[in-house]
Amino acid sequence: MKKFLNISFFSAAGLIAFLLGYNLLFNFSFLPLTEGWFSSYAHLVITGKVPYKDFYLYLTPLYVWVISLITYIFGSSLFALRVFGVLITCSIGLLLFRIFRFKFSPAASFVGATIASLYYQSGNAYISYDFTQVLTLFSLLSFNFLLTSEKAVKWLDPVEVGPKSNVSKATIPLFFAGFFASCAFLTKQSNGSFIAIFAFMSCLYITLISNIGLHRKIKLLLYFLCGGFLPIGSVIAYLALNQALIPFIDQIFFNAISAKGSITKILSSWLMGVFTPVLKTQLYEIARVLIVIFIFGKFMFWILNCSRYFANIYKKMEKYREALVLTAFLLLFTSVMICAWHDNTTLRSQLFEPGRHLLNYLIPLSIGWTLIQLALVPISYSIPKYVKIDRGTTVLAICVLGLFFGNGTSAGLSEISSFIVIGWAVSWLCNRRSIPFLGVGLAFYSCALLSATLIYSKLDRPYAWWGVSEPSARSARLHIDNPVLKGLYLSPETEKIFSDSINVLGLEKTNSIFSFPNIPIFYLITNTWPKSKAIITWFDFLNDKDAIAESIRLKEDPPNTIIYLDLPEMAWSAHERLFRAGKPLGQRHIQAWLDETCVLEKGYQIQLKRALDDQTTLYICKKKYKE
Repeated sequence: MKKFLNISFFSAAGLIAFLLGYNLLFNFSFLPLTEGWFSSYAHLVITGKVPYKDFYLYLTPLYVWVISLITYIFGSSLFALRVFGVLITCSIGLLLFRIFRFKFSPAASFVGATIASLYYQSGNAYISYDFTQVLTLFSLLSFNFLLTSEKAVKWLDPVEVGPKSNVSKATIPLFFAGFFASCAFLTKQSNGSFIAIFAFMSCLYITLISNIGLHRKIKLLLYFLCGGFLPIGSVIAYLALNQALIPFIDQIFFNAISAKGSITKILSSWLMGVFTPVLKTQLYEIARVLIVIFIFGKFMFWILNCSRYFANIYKKMEKYREALVLTAFLLLFTSVMICAWHDNTTLRSQLFEPGRHLLNYLIPLSIGWTLIQLALVPISYSIPKYVKIDRGTTVLAICVLGLFFGNGTSAGLSEISSFIVIGWAVSWLCNRRSIPFLGVGLAFYSCALLSATLIYSKLDRPYAWWGVSEPSARSARLHIDNPVLKGLYLSPETEKIFSDSINVLGLEKTNSIFSFPNIPIFYLITNTWPKSKAIITWFDFLNDKDAIAESIRLKEDPPNTIIYLDLPEMAWSAHERLFRAGKPLGQRHIQAWLDETCVLEKGYQIQLKRALDDQTTLYICKKKYKE
């Protein structure tokens, strides 16, 4: 470990420097209309309202409270939240680096953590401080503590059994593993519940294979469970004292499930979408390439190693291998980032399309890699002479399964389920004992393609989600002098939309306002709030029953001002297909009322009509008054 001390520090420092530089290029250079959901909830919390009782919230409350704390300190500034997001991003990168360091060298861990971070941030609707990122942060903290406890426990291997027990060194990490797994659940119940369940399964695996007595095994499990119960118990106590416990249970379980169709639909739809004949073909292609390179690399190394001259050169070069790998990949990632910011056409033409093709294989790779790791576990016990699976590898593979099942509750797998495995696989390629010569070369080539595609794509379009997209971050040079928006760089198109909207809405409070379906940012800007418990009316944030009730409320007490984002029909039909078995959403009732009153100007007058693209239009309408 001592010989890696300096290189480990420089690897971690290089990772943070790169992530900071990358995020400074785009993190403050876009502003979607759909931002500000949880800032709206935070405003209500700060004004004394209790989640679930005073407003609908279909997620567990921890993230809302975190945003409320930041908002209480820094105000309703999205810039402050974006700074918080950069801190989260760097923390995720460091935690990835530490996870890979349990098995790989510092330079290999740097490469894996960097490409995993780039892939993780590649989501089309990625916002650095969003609840998904906080959920990932808590998950990685739990995984790190599980791996720490795994190292502290004495295993069944005879060579590792000693008179002194390390159980006491494993209890505290397991307590914090349970604590942060519980925090993941309290951030988002769907993903977080699977993360917590599989984290517990990892804890159970650690205790079952440890060379300790039964009472000590029970002690380890109790520490994990106590850590998990502490935050959950505190939340339950708070909600019970504020008469919000029953609405909490109703909204985060029954209403949230009905907003996505049914529990069966939530748990099973992703399996049918992932395990297809296409996956089989992709896994075959991946296996064919890796097996050929593995065999050829091992054979070439064996041939060359027959020469004493080559063996001596190789031994000398190994002393500098870590520094060379770190330098080469740091230069690669930095060069790609600089070229992408300046939109270098040569690099784009050479790497962008092959990289996009390679992206199609990442989720299949992550599925195959994880299943193989788990399948080899029983083999490693029955034939330990030929196959050796590190217990930490098994712990991590079990945790990754939690990410798969958690991400699957959103009807499919994405980068947030696969980023750990992608970094894990790249770190393995860079490892000196994996594939001699060709492994690090394959990693370099793959990282060149992937980093170019991921960085170019992010700078080209930093945000795109259901009819709302942001122009290139390179064009964001304008500001808006508004307390909520101040500090962010906006493209001319985005600045025009917000400036015109603010001019129409004005800064004075109106008697009532209604924003639909996913643009509560105008509540923040005007500091005016609807006469409703439904602050967010998006499809999976409001179930059909409550959406229909909201449409009735609007008809009985029409608001003075309406802000309506008319989305493409695809957004509606896709959610109905995914979560309603093709049946109409309850929000269709609100849509019909808005189309009649606002778009057709029956009782309202259009103050602003702005086409965001061919299928998405923003309307601001104000009620007509009889003279």
